[in-house]
Formats: sequence, structure tokens, C-alpha cells
Amino acid sequence: MEVYIQDLNAHKRGRDTRCAIEVHLSGLQPVAVSNEAPNVEAAVAGAVDKLQHALEHRLGRLADRSTPAPKS
Repeated sequence: MEVYIQDLNAHKRGRDTRCAIEVHLSGLQPVAVSNEAPNVEAAVAGAVDKLQHALEHRLGRLADRSTPAPKS
């Protein structure tokens, strides 16, 4: 897992903090998300929420592929 925090515009107000998270899962393509917010805590929290959703989606799709189709 790699986490990047960036101050987008230190001299201005508004959404000036960006958090990017990249996760490398064995045997799969990396999953990357980012979030911009007014402060570090909000930027990280938003990115973590997005990461959770992205991982649930990615791993859910893998589980769907490995589950055999119901027999009629």
C-alpha cells in the first residue's frame, strides 16, 4: 500500500489537500483512489472510504467468477 498526501495550493483556501492511496494485491492490477478535501483528516477519510468501496467491488467480482453457476 502506498499513501500520498499533497498540499495542492498552500496559499489559497478551499479543497487544498489531496490523499491518494494505491494498493497492490498479489496477482491483480493495482487499485488506486484519491480524494480532495480542506484538511488532511478529511482527505484521508474520503480516500479510505473510496478504497473500501473499490476493493469490495474488485474482490466481489472475483468471488462472482469463482462461484459456479447454479444448475437448473
